[in-house]
Amino acid sequence: MTKKKHYIWVTVLIWMLIHLFEGSTALAYPDVMNDRLNAQPVLLTNWEYTWDAGEGDFWWNAVSDWKPVDKLKNPEDRMGRKDLWLRVRLPDSSTFSDPGILMKGYDNVEIYNEQGLVYRFGDWKSSKKHPYYGTPERIVPLPGGTQGMLYFHLNSGSSNIGIKEGVLYGSESGFVKQMVREEFGRAVLGVTYVLAGLVALYVYIAFRGNKVFLDFSLFSASFGIYSICRTSVIYLVFDHPALLTYAELVSLFAGVIGILLFVEHLLGAGRFEYIRRIWQIHLIYAIGTILLHTWQVFSVMAIIDIYQIVLLSTMPLVLVRIAQCAVKRTEGARLLLAGTIIICLAGVLDIVQYRLSLSMMFAPLTYLGVLAFIFMLIILLIRRFTDMMLQVRRTEKLSLVGQMAAGMAHELRNPLTIISGFLQLSQKQAGSASYLGMMSSEVSRMNEIISDFLLLSKPVNSRFDRHHLMPLLQETLELFENQCRDAGVRVILEEEGKVPEIDCDFNQLKQVFINMVKNSIEAMPEGGQLQITLSVLTKHRVQIRLSDQGSGIDPEDLARIGEPFFTTKDNGTGLGLMVSNKIIENHSGKLNISSRPGIGTTIDVILPIEIKTT
Repeated sequence: MTKKKHYIWVTVLIWMLIHLFEGSTALAYPDVMNDRLNAQPVLLTNWEYTWDAGEGDFWWNAVSDWKPVDKLKNPEDRMGRKDLWLRVRLPDSSTFSDPGILMKGYDNVEIYNEQGLVYRFGDWKSSKKHPYYGTPERIVPLPGGTQGMLYFHLNSGSSNIGIKEGVLYGSESGFVKQMVREEFGRAVLGVTYVLAGLVALYVYIAFRGNKVFLDFSLFSASFGIYSICRTSVIYLVFDHPALLTYAELVSLFAGVIGILLFVEHLLGAGRFEYIRRIWQIHLIYAIGTILLHTWQVFSVMAIIDIYQIVLLSTMPLVLVRIAQCAVKRTEGARLLLAGTIIICLAGVLDIVQYRLSLSMMFAPLTYLGVLAFIFMLIILLIRRFTDMMLQVRRTEKLSLVGQMAAGMAHELRNPLTIISGFLQLSQKQAGSASYLGMMSSEVSRMNEIISDFLLLSKPVNSRFDRHHLMPLLQETLELFENQCRDAGVRVILEEEGKVPEIDCDFNQLKQVFINMVKNSIEAMPEGGQLQITLSVLTKHRVQIRLSDQGSGIDPEDLARIGEPFFTTKDNGTGLGLMVSNKIIENHSGKLNISSRPGIGTTIDVILPIEIKTT
């Protein structure tokens, strides 16, 4: 590493540490030019240009065809020429201990002073059709004592040639400090996004199979890399624009695909799987255009221009899918809809500004949109992670209950069988003694508890076959016809669309729905309505929703639902829901319960259409 590189690294790190402890960002420094530089820089004026290039060293001294120019970008008489020469006189009175200039030049750049070449950037020997290096801010150190004319040679085969936004002449160290301070916040956000993506990747690996964490990891890390590549400060330590341009493109494509995958895995691909088709289109476009660029068919600017049209075309379709799920109150859909609207609006405004050349009207809004969107996704993932941890705790409790059951169930059942037998004999001999009937009832209840314990203590041996769920639900409701009539409960069973057969154990699922229907009826002692809806949630999952108008469950009690022996019923054991949950888990399904006191309870049973067996 050269001495100059050491100096730049040390300067960047020192100023980052200073601002980290100060807790400041670029917003805290409204007057950058006056406060951040060692001396106020000077905007160079009175430029001249020519398209002619002479022969030999210092040929420009013999050229008289220098014409004044106000617009350093794309002079009007370009006519397809690829080489532009600009010159400007440095202020005689400017004195800086480390003179330098700050500029944004298109593609290849050479700078000369009266003594010769002082700076060169780009691939001047390449014959590539579409070299593209962007227009990052470049800090060019000048030799001490540089005076007189500076000559700029710009070479570009793209639609733009020249210098963007003028050239500042000042202190090199002041420019470095200014750049670091202005872009410190964006760089920190980029690093934070990458770290958040790595954390999500770790959670995905630790809790295998939850793909939304992998999708978030792809999206967050990609946009973190994109944000870092979009800063000019990265060029102070890694001045390889071609690699950074490819990294920027790939991270942009990967970030958008990550969003679409997140929507698919959280809410489903929708009818005709069009969300999946959309991200596949984005993937094909990304791979195809990058290959075409390497073969010199497409320029980077053309890739970006077309991709903006692709984004504008697919945004409404994604919003429609999320809005549909939000109307159905699918878990997480409303929060995701709010975040998607924010990022889409920010992206559209930035694209409009870019298309209409209004980049100075507003600061880039996409970064704020991505920040808001990631914040929404983090809330969703925290909820999902909380559910996963509750599932782990529930599994641990089931394991503990199973161990207890294995040790005591068989020991208890034998004496209870003997007691039950003698009670039945005593009832025949003693006639209608009321206490004997009460004792017999309690013995039967203890037997039921032991049966539930035994079911929890051993693996559920399921026999999976293809079954329609509608006949299963109809058979379940037939068992409760008299009970519903006596309690004044009206049951509505509906099927939304055509629900396919699923892999399931018919009898075990019937036991689950018996428990749930029984609980719903008992929650409505004064009557009410029980709505049961069978629907296709995604291409691979179906949902059975049971909504009652019962007394509901208090939030503190709802958090404990599923614990052994916790129940809100006078005669309950708290084991029925544990048994049901174990059966659903054995079907690779999921059980969600929501409730509002005084309004009712909703239970969602989500089951896969096909169960993969190993």
